[in-house]
Parts: sequence; C-alpha cells; structure tokens
Amino acid sequence: MDKRLSKKRERLPLFGGYYAEATEDGTFFVREKGILKSPYEYSAVDVLTRYSYALFRAREPKIDILFPDLSWFLGAVDAYEVAHFGGPNGISLIAAVTEEGTKFFTDEGRELAFVPGFPRITIFDDRFLVVYDPDPPGPYVKVYNFLGEPVSEGLLWEALRKASEWKP
Repeated sequence: MDKRLSKKRERLPLFGGYYAEATEDGTFFVREKGILKSPYEYSAVDVLTRYSYALFRAREPKIDILFPDLSWFLGAVDAYEVAHFGGPNGISLIAAVTEEGTKFFTDEGRELAFVPGFPRITIFDDRFLVVYDPDPPGPYVKVYNFLGEPVSEGLLWEALRKASEWKP
C-alpha cells in the first residue's frame, strides 16, 4: 500500500507522535511536534507490515525503515516482508537488503540475523532461514536459525533434514 502525500501541506500519522509532513514540491519530512526526526527527505511511504513503514528517500535510491518503538534502520537498498507467523496478531519477518548483505528484523524492530551477500532466502519449518548459495552447482544451501546462528549446510534436502533434527 503506497501512500503519497499531496503537494499541499498534509500530514500522514505514523507511530508515536511521528508524522510525515508534505512539502510544496511533493516530498515530505518525518517530524514529531514540529521537530525533524530523520535527516532525510522522502518521496513515498509504504506500509511494510502493520508494525513497520518503509520510507523512500527523495534524492537517492535508499529506503529507511521506521519501527513502532520509533527506532530506525537507515540506508537499505530494498526492504520486504519475508514471512508472517502467528495469525493476525502475530509477527512478521522483514528483510532489509544493504550493500553488504541482508539484515533480518521482526517487524517490531528487533534485529535477528545478518546474511552476507545477496542470496535467495526462504523460510523452512517456521524456524529457519534457508540461504541458497548461487556459486556451487546444485541446490547448495546454508540453514540458519532466527538468531543468525548456522544450523546446517549442504545439498538442500540433506541440510533441511539436519536442520529438522536441530534443538535449541
């Protein structure tokens, strides 16, 4: 759901007392009680999950994520919801892609893991991140728990079998 502010002075409430306030040229700043809360000017805000917003910088291809505790993750190249757990009141797993790799957060802002590079990633058994290695031939993967700790690696089915046996 992409929300764009009109060119007239308009406010879009975010979290806490934070709001996006439009400028005359159609961009906006994030403020609280008139005080600037981010040094960046934005062109759009996207509802990433019910607990997080993705704000697109106006003059550079970066995305900043705002969490409900009013913390930020600044400078992502891409951001998306990976999975949702626990029904309508559950939590979501967010991926924030950076130049160094992919950081994973809960949608409430807690950092879970960092995976270097830009691999294809899926979820297995609602407990593991499966990272597909693009270099070796065949479906070679590395499996991590949501704390970013390695659980297993190898060919896909063997690595998933080993991960299934893993106990915290």
